[in-house]
Amino acid sequence: MGRARTLIATIAAASAVSMMTASPVAAQGPSVLRLAPGDGCPDDYVCLFGGPSFSEGGYAVHSRSAVNDFQALYFNDEMTSWINATRYYYCWYQHAEYIGVGFVMSPHSALSEEPASRNNTAASLQECPFDT
Repeated sequence: MGRARTLIATIAAASAVSMMTASPVAAQGPSVLRLAPGDGCPDDYVCLFGGPSFSEGGYAVHSRSAVNDFQALYFNDEMTSWINATRYYYCWYQHAEYIGVGFVMSPHSALSEEPASRNNTAASLQECPFDT
């Protein structure tokens, strides 16, 4: 029963985000996956976790995809740690629609806990709007 709920939640989240997800290159997998506690981060995804040291569940966003408002995922102001398992620079923002400062997530990097001033403040995520 737990797997069925996770699958339903994943489908619902993907449906809610489908209107908000920009995909300039066709994705090789679903744009957004729901992560259960203890799940790792799949290759070619940016993973956002609700607890320190990747300890709580969250979401995985496929490379070349974006989420302009975490409220659609019921994950607004919930991110504490993250893994960028892509080859792209990603930026997360404290406001929906990528408003404000973009906090950079370098390719193939991770942060086990955001500093207190930024912890639980993420509201949107996109590939950084600068050339590397």
